[in-house]
Amino acid sequence: MKDNSSQLILALGSNIGDRLKNLDIAQQELKHFFGQPISTSKIYESKPVDYLKQPNFLNMVILFEISNKISPSEILKMTQSIEIRHGRKKVIPKGPRSIDIDILYIDNNKISSDDLEIPHPEIHKRDFVIYPLQEIKSSAIKVKVPSPSIKVPNQLRIYDLVSNNCLDN
Repeated sequence: MKDNSSQLILALGSNIGDRLKNLDIAQQELKHFFGQPISTSKIYESKPVDYLKQPNFLNMVILFEISNKISPSEILKMTQSIEIRHGRKKVIPKGPRSIDIDILYIDNNKISSDDLEIPHPEIHKRDFVIYPLQEIKSSAIKVKVPSPSIKVPNQLRIYDLVSNNCLDN
């Protein structure tokens, strides 16, 4: 890792439309902004949390090495622009969405503002984030990843159609 770079860890989720295609498109657009990822997790399928009357999600985590010149607010704008381009509308809080991109970590930075909190405040409650994070943690990740505290995952399973990820390498 270069001195003028940071590790950016994003969580992606999709539960409407062609979920796998939505994740693939989002990954391609993220590559355009941040370059080739260092690591991607497998894709997991999970039941919704908070707002339960919606389809199951496909989720994954991606680790990038990015320039320190990109500010957290710029990262947020980039990820939100992808969500909006692909039909993300926040009609119901935590409701159905074609694509959701959450900033989990930027190195070990702590950021708290009206529109952004890093590390993401819900990580420790979300098995669909913790398990993929555990999977990529061996990729020279320098953030402290929480251990799973959830004894029985939220009926989490590795999505059967995908062996590793859907990026073209």
